Amino acid sequence: MVTLFNKLVFLEAILIAVFLLGVGLLFGTYYENNRVSAISDLYYDYEISVSDIGYSFDILNNHNLSCKEKSKVVYDLNEEVYKTAVKLEKYDNSNKITPDLINLHKRYDLLRILLWENYINQKKNCGLKINTIVYLYKYRNPSIVTKGIQGGISNYLVDLDNKYPDDIVLIPIAADLDIKSLDLLMEFYNITDYPSVIINEKAVLKGIDELKNSEQYLVLNNELNS
Repeated sequence: MVTLFNKLVFLEAILIAVFLLGVGLLFGTYYENNRVSAISDLYYDYEISVSDIGYSFDILNNHNLSCKEKSKVVYDLNEEVYKTAVKLEKYDNSNKITPDLINLHKRYDLLRILLWENYINQKKNCGLKINTIVYLYKYRNPSIVTKGIQGGISNYLVDLDNKYPDDIVLIPIAADLDIKSLDLLMEFYNITDYPSVIINEKAVLKGIDELKNSEQYLVLNNELNS
């Protein structure tokens, strides 16, 4: 009788464990699908913002606006993109990296590359005076040491952006997601490892020590207004 009772208790425990596991898996799948869906919505918002920038560049090139006025318009558009980017980064930093999230991040970084190229074209064709700072970082499984280095670089660049908010556009891009267009750009700038920072398509800096000299590569307010 005791043996039968023990068997029933054991069977009940197994059934409860299986039930809880099933509920956990269903909840996890539901949560993950909702999270990816939310990220996708943010991605599409970002895509619209970047497309808006591209169309705005075309419009600005066909109107008699001064380069200073164009710079102001482009800056305002970039602020909208940045707001969406911050939302996506919160998902990126607080959740486990999954294949779906990696694919979304690839598309997200492709848009950042497009944004960078648009700025390059405007600086060449219009003389747009804005400082592009492209931060190439390791996204997949960075070591503890790399995380520390990247955290320091990120904090420094954010502080620099806050110091010169009207003069800098900061474009962080994951460098290890096998994006062919980015690989070509890295080859062009002779970048073989990361984290690396490209300032105004000229200087390639690595590590905090080199970044401490970054301001010498910037075009600042007094130069913009001269």
